[in-house]
Amino acid sequence: MGLGAALGALLVCLVVAAPSEAAESYAAGSHLPAGGPALSSQGVGWAQYRRDGGYALRLARGAAVTTLRTRPNRKRRWFFRLQLAGSDQGLLSKELFIKRRDGSLDRSPNEVYGSFLTRSGGQVERLGARCQNGSRPPSTDGDGAMAVTDSTCPGQAPGQAAVLRLAPAGATTVRSFAGGLNTRIAGPYVAYDARGKDIVVLDWTTGVERYRLPIPGPFPENSFDLDVQADGKVAFAYDTGPRMAVAWASPSEPFAHPVDLPARSSYAIKLVGDRIAFARTSVVSFGILGEVGDALGEAGVSDLRGPGRVVARRVLTEALDFDGRRLALVEAGCRGPRIAVRGSDEPPAAPRSCPLLLARPIRQDRRGRLAVAVSCRGLTRGCGVARLRIAARRGKRLVTLASARYRSNPTTVRLRLRRGASALLARRRGRVVVSARLVDDELAHTELRRTRTRVRLR
Repeated sequence: MGLGAALGALLVCLVVAAPSEAAESYAAGSHLPAGGPALSSQGVGWAQYRRDGGYALRLARGAAVTTLRTRPNRKRRWFFRLQLAGSDQGLLSKELFIKRRDGSLDRSPNEVYGSFLTRSGGQVERLGARCQNGSRPPSTDGDGAMAVTDSTCPGQAPGQAAVLRLAPAGATTVRSFAGGLNTRIAGPYVAYDARGKDIVVLDWTTGVERYRLPIPGPFPENSFDLDVQADGKVAFAYDTGPRMAVAWASPSEPFAHPVDLPARSSYAIKLVGDRIAFARTSVVSFGILGEVGDALGEAGVSDLRGPGRVVARRVLTEALDFDGRRLALVEAGCRGPRIAVRGSDEPPAAPRSCPLLLARPIRQDRRGRLAVAVSCRGLTRGCGVARLRIAARRGKRLVTLASARYRSNPTTVRLRLRRGASALLARRRGRVVVSARLVDDELAHTELRRTRTRVRLR
């Protein structure tokens, strides 16, 4: 073999052996995050609920996790929800505050929105107006130097949105415009939904509208997601009637080009470098405020043609960020949600089932019934039992000792043993296999969990 061929073979081996970008995963508490995740040059950030109902803004890079700031919620007087965007200056947040009255949420007139920039040192800078209506999420461009957020409250003149230059000395407004919902920024372009009718792409450096296209589908006023990249190209999800579909448009071709992605009940999307990151699901759930909420689904990456590839499963479909190389997601772990950063070329992790957790040992009462208390640890806000089965092994077969279905989804149940089951239970000295179909109250999601345990016989 010649020297050139040997060097070529060595180079191929080095390229093949080069490891892909390592995946990162961080615990996000026992409940769904209050906001995020958001990628930036500094790492990945998210808002995590505290035990008192307040929140903590966290930033992770590698194994190091730091808390940028906390907001306590003494006496649980407020409910918080945050929308985040990453920046090289810190974390940009749109924060919703709702005052509680008698333990319930009183949205009007006690609903307040505010935009803030939390720098890596913990300093907080207020951006724009503090409003009692409107929920335009923040957006930053690829390098995090520019951002768009509210300048005045919706319904007020002269402007409703502002393009900001983020700098160490402070944020300055460089352009105000009458934007709409789903406002996004990249390079010299801002894209937004003009009142559920059109998608507008604006050159913020000149204030000139670059192009506009009608939102396709029979229900253009329905909520949807969109994103813009630095050359003015947009990708968006739209309502086709029964499902959501994805399309793109550009300044040179300002009309909808369908992407060959399967129709789903919801899509969240990000567009960077002609690559579309998506999180999708076939299940629609409703959040605590009555809006379309999180559901478990899958996330992946596609080019402008489709159909793309799946990178992660069991992720929250309303939590997604993408920088062209990495996806930031919220994954449903067995012991609670986790913030995950996955490379866009990674294969999806092999599916695994979570063990069933019991709040206390199973006991047999005086009437011979089995009392089972299920733990909701690892699920988001609460859970219930839709179906429960207790079985014992007889030879190589599992024999059902007791089973039941429930419509009210309780967490503590009592099951009556089947005829002849008491003898088998005693012979097995209480050793059983418990399987339960659990319903996640917040995600409208069900999953089957199993465990082996021992019944405390009477």
